[in-house]
Amino acid sequence: MTRKKQMKPGEKVGLTLTQAERMLLLNVVNGLTEEIRDVMRATPTAQPVMLTLDDLDDLEGHVTAEANHTKGKKLRQRLDAISEKIQMHLDRHDDEPEVTESPVTIGFVDRFVESLVGPRPLVEPLPTKSEEGEDQYGVKLTDKQRESLLHCTELSKGLSDKIRGAAGGAQTLEFTRDDLDELASEVDLAVFDARTPHKKRLAAVFDKLEVLLDALDLDESDEPERHLPERTGTIYQFKLTLKGSDPPIWRRIQVPDLTLGELHDVLQVVMDWEDSHPHQFIIRGAYYGPQDPDDMDWDMETEDEEDILISKIAKMGRKVRFTYEYDFGDSWEHEIVLEKTLEPELKVKYPRCVEGARACPPEDVGGVSGYADFLEAIADPKHPEHREMKEWIGGKFDPEKFDLKAVNRELRTL
Repeated sequence: MTRKKQMKPGEKVGLTLTQAERMLLLNVVNGLTEEIRDVMRATPTAQPVMLTLDDLDDLEGHVTAEANHTKGKKLRQRLDAISEKIQMHLDRHDDEPEVTESPVTIGFVDRFVESLVGPRPLVEPLPTKSEEGEDQYGVKLTDKQRESLLHCTELSKGLSDKIRGAAGGAQTLEFTRDDLDELASEVDLAVFDARTPHKKRLAAVFDKLEVLLDALDLDESDEPERHLPERTGTIYQFKLTLKGSDPPIWRRIQVPDLTLGELHDVLQVVMDWEDSHPHQFIIRGAYYGPQDPDDMDWDMETEDEEDILISKIAKMGRKVRFTYEYDFGDSWEHEIVLEKTLEPELKVKYPRCVEGARACPPEDVGGVSGYADFLEAIADPKHPEHREMKEWIGGKFDPEKFDLKAVNRELRTL
């Protein structure tokens, strides 16, 4: 690559990693060379890890591969963040002076890693302590996010004063566990009715709080660990078509070896459904769905969608096709066809959508026939239901619109 020719042989650049990130790389990512491992172990926490561009390139490839194949969504998010940090260094000009980043405040990520690999002697005890001796956890908030918290929520005086008293710009504020629970509860209530730009800011804050609280709750979870068969490293390409749609509404996706429950999450994103109704998969006469009693408001007996992987379905025959049904009232049935299997591409993020056509129908429109009536009404200003349908949809609706980039951005958040 051009950037490598611009540097002297063996010249190194600094990659700033928290101790938590280093432990994640050392204990979770497979395939790292002993040289890279030794450098990470030997470098003090506050100093950047010095690696050649070849080493960085190799490291990024292994991190991305591990992120694509990992079972846990939270672990995948951590690995993706590290991969993006490494890629940022690779994309820089070699002849630019290397800027040492400020060390990232050690917080909930360290607790998450500790649950995986045990205590780390090089890290100061967590969390920090308040003057009253209470445990505190850092949350980084921008000035705009703090503005939206004060404007849209009904926080206690103590929390409001702490947020209001922060200096300008992005600041890391320390909160007790009770503070975090109050913040998350208030933001969760406020985000639904908030208007732009407050809605996006509050959603971003809620994501931070949710990840932090999940990490703090890891050692308190009594949920038994699932023992799935080992996932393959294969990428599966499916074509998804909404049955009865004319012209057809379809998507082409590439996914790693997921459970059917995880595939459901992907399908909701690529079709732009809202995941507000029950669903099931129908595969060769067998029914698979969620086993959460709150999600099961139908009488049909189903097998657990989290107990079967795509790799098992792919072995069911030469031509693999099955049905995904969403919303048993409107009965949106999707035909899913396995088109081919692929080797994962280095530095490609999966799952991803590679093609598609036409917008997803609105939720609760009445199934395929109701959608046809809806399109007829909004297309004709003289139709008796035209105004009602326009108000119901909240403005314009373009049945031909499909935004591939937006879909893939959303997939990156899974």
